[in-house]
Amino acid sequence: MTKISIEEIKEKAVFLNDLSNNEQALFDYINSSKSNVDEVLQLYQPQHEFRPVNTLRFLIANELRKGTVITKSLIEELKQTIEARDVSVYYELNDIVKQSLANYKDSRIGMFPNWRHAFKILFPFIYSVADNDQVNTALNQFADEIISANQLKDVQKHIVGFQGSQNYGTDFIWLAIIPESAPSVQYAYQIFFRIDSDGIIGGLYKGHNLKKQAVDSQELHFNSWEDYLEHTKQTNPQWLELNADINFIFMNDEKAFIKTLKKVDRASVSDYFNTLGRFKTDLDIQDEEKLVFSIAKNRLSFQVGKRYCLNLNKTHFDFISNADINDDTGQRETFSGTGSTYLYKERTHKDVLNNYDDIKSAIENEIERDNHALAKFYDNSAFRKAFFDSDYRAKVLGQLGIQMISKNEHMDNVKAEFITWLIKKPKSKYFNNDKETLNRYLDNYDTYFDINLFDVSKSNYKHIIETIDKVAYQNETSAFFKFSSGESSHRPRAILGKTNYYQFLEQRFTNKDEDIYTNDIYTPSLNQIFYGPPGTGKTYNTILEAAKIITRQDDLSYNEAQAVLNKNLGSQIEFITFHQNYSYEDFIQGLRPDVKQKELSFNRTDGVFTKMVTKALFEYYKVYQKSQKNPSHDTTTKIDLNDAFIEFMNSLEEGQEFETKTGSKIKVDNFTDRQNIEFKPMNGIKSYLVSGNRLLKLYDSFNDIKKIRRVHEDIVNVIGGCNATIYYVALREFIDFLEIYESTLIEFEDEEEGIDYENITYNRKKELLSTISLDDIRTVPEHKVPRYVIIIDEINRANISRVFGELITLIEKDKRSHGNIPLTATLPSGEQFIVPSNLFIIGTMNTADKSIALLDIALRRRFEFVPMYPNSESTEDKIVHDGDILEAINKEIISRKGYDFTIGHSYFMGDDYNLKHTIDNKVIPLLLEYFMNDDKEVKQILGAAQLVVEGWPMQYISND
Repeated sequence: MTKISIEEIKEKAVFLNDLSNNEQALFDYINSSKSNVDEVLQLYQPQHEFRPVNTLRFLIANELRKGTVITKSLIEELKQTIEARDVSVYYELNDIVKQSLANYKDSRIGMFPNWRHAFKILFPFIYSVADNDQVNTALNQFADEIISANQLKDVQKHIVGFQGSQNYGTDFIWLAIIPESAPSVQYAYQIFFRIDSDGIIGGLYKGHNLKKQAVDSQELHFNSWEDYLEHTKQTNPQWLELNADINFIFMNDEKAFIKTLKKVDRASVSDYFNTLGRFKTDLDIQDEEKLVFSIAKNRLSFQVGKRYCLNLNKTHFDFISNADINDDTGQRETFSGTGSTYLYKERTHKDVLNNYDDIKSAIENEIERDNHALAKFYDNSAFRKAFFDSDYRAKVLGQLGIQMISKNEHMDNVKAEFITWLIKKPKSKYFNNDKETLNRYLDNYDTYFDINLFDVSKSNYKHIIETIDKVAYQNETSAFFKFSSGESSHRPRAILGKTNYYQFLEQRFTNKDEDIYTNDIYTPSLNQIFYGPPGTGKTYNTILEAAKIITRQDDLSYNEAQAVLNKNLGSQIEFITFHQNYSYEDFIQGLRPDVKQKELSFNRTDGVFTKMVTKALFEYYKVYQKSQKNPSHDTTTKIDLNDAFIEFMNSLEEGQEFETKTGSKIKVDNFTDRQNIEFKPMNGIKSYLVSGNRLLKLYDSFNDIKKIRRVHEDIVNVIGGCNATIYYVALREFIDFLEIYESTLIEFEDEEEGIDYENITYNRKKELLSTISLDDIRTVPEHKVPRYVIIIDEINRANISRVFGELITLIEKDKRSHGNIPLTATLPSGEQFIVPSNLFIIGTMNTADKSIALLDIALRRRFEFVPMYPNSESTEDKIVHDGDILEAINKEIISRKGYDFTIGHSYFMGDDYNLKHTIDNKVIPLLLEYFMNDDKEVKQILGAAQLVVEGWPMQYISND
């Protein structure tokens, strides 16, 4: 990527400043220059979840693509349409996003309280992803020049591009260099530099939380980058001296922070930081001066400006919300200056979870507001560091014995699984075998606890058990104990207790004793396609089917299914849409340009199907490895050298230095995707590759480095031509590593938990899978592993032969991992590929878009086809309005064009159904599309249902 110059960045700053301060110029530019429209459409298209601003930006881009002139009044109109929760007049959302929009929390301040400035909304239209990457790359290079010119060591860079610290868009960029030990830019003197419409501004800058330090910030103007760089050399000694004492601030803050943590309930601290972590991830919270982390009054308080957002006082939580929560628990205060932002006090963590979306929305509003005061003197730097630095947080809380949920771990709601488990358990009739009754029981029991008993993870399930034990068994005065004693002689305690819910959780998260996947209730087809005309419930049934597959239950309600989908989307369920340009490279594997490299290069990248295959296949690997644990304490352990080499690679870091036999230095330069390591001499230009296979071959001949007498001759005789000096160092370090690896292997294998499989990377999963054979995988029964689902919407839109390639055969049931004749294929990367039997494929196909008769014969042979056609009859859970009209219209369509072009019953459903609106805005446009804009034929079809339409555009003339 070409480096952008200081002058070019300044030009961008002037350009953005003009548009920020001149609304007419902004709209003129948006309407005349549409270079970013396609990118905005791609980035913000609502597919899986409704987000107000993202949806607004997508609708604006969609209007631009249509040729509509964007104005301030149009943006306000789009906002109102979104607030009204129906954007169909502008764009037809898919069913998942429609439901997400319908479920979006109501708020008195609306969905766009801080998005009045058009510049913030339209920023992605004037500043592309490529622009951002180019500017951030330049900022990194400028920072490196500062570090190099001043020979700085042990420092960190803080870089903020034009997107701003919260990605809302600004007209300036800045960077700061601070000591590596500093908790954040707020707590250090910075070598600071900014470019805005006035040019280069910089100097020695004082962090906002250094209230008591005497030296103030410099904001000097410079004519050139060279002048600024020279100034940093002059101020460098002062910068070093000033920062030398700063660490004492952090040390004192850390002591106070730990002291406060000791005064707060340990389990509540875990809940508090887990919740803060979710907010940080969901809102992409950056380190800003308006954020406050206070420990005043022996409580943990996260604030934005002067407003409390989430507090923890011993076991009680306070939280901000714009919603009017109607309950009688705790207290509520109204923030000054507003009648619609509240602080709910003395609540439980369950209250926080139940109102999570409302709290998140309120925090986002506070961060977006521009009228906050500067940083506060009572901000605690250690608390701040614990929020932004997960490693530091784990270290501090770990010292206090507080366990955290890891950043990659998600909570599962296990209530439905537990009910199924309980029903299948012998003698369960004591508890009643009716699912609805048990569900009602558990919902009632849950109200007696301050935590949600059924939102569980591997990290917190023991905490759940401890909580139940304390309330149900140790405290006879608790409300739950008294309730339980009056309910069939402690039936509630028995259900939640040691031989039931405790046992279920132990089995669920440690895989002990028995398998919760045995005796599947639901056994669907591996490959199936739901086909039919629009509006017949294909997406509805896809969601239901995916949830049934995942839970292995065949009687889920739609609401339960949607909850399962939302919980597992992106993990066990993947949703994609085929289109005409979808390719093998997108779906299976292909080359992608590496934009981080100076010269054009390509990386081999796995497609969405290959990633799902890997994740599903890895479930067999986990079960197999646990079954191979040796219960004996034999001190002789056989080492798998492939595994050892992978661990050796993981132990190395880029830039790590080693000394050769002659005393010169080399360093680790890079790791490739084929288990190879690149080393480079410290003063050299060229890198030298150390192949894992060749290194292991060398180890077979020289398992003791002392056996090598003549470095070049001995090594070349074994593995052929190579840089023998580099291989000598790699072999020596590998042998040293093996000594440690072997000594810990027995202890490692005897640990109850073993590897933390839940939190390893995708590439690590691939590495581990490469060490296990298909025969080993086939020893694991299918019922012992969870299921995965990939949903392919509009499967007939793409060229199937092109997308699946040679792998189309591998999806057949008997060719899968556990089929009668399992087949493997070789990917372009050389990797072996097989489709696991726990991966289910669901496709949807709109027959009005392409006839099923024209579908690729390879697809027809390998999928079961499930028809979805209109059904005008109402049922208990499906109310179809004006069914006789729908039936009459479809009867006429069938006589003229066939079943594949009928009108779906979903168009005639919904609480807000209106016949005229449905005919005018849904049925007529669809018929015009079917019948090539022949208005006479459309009139005849509607006339068969006694509907009169006139004018152009045609409209239904009601007799009312």
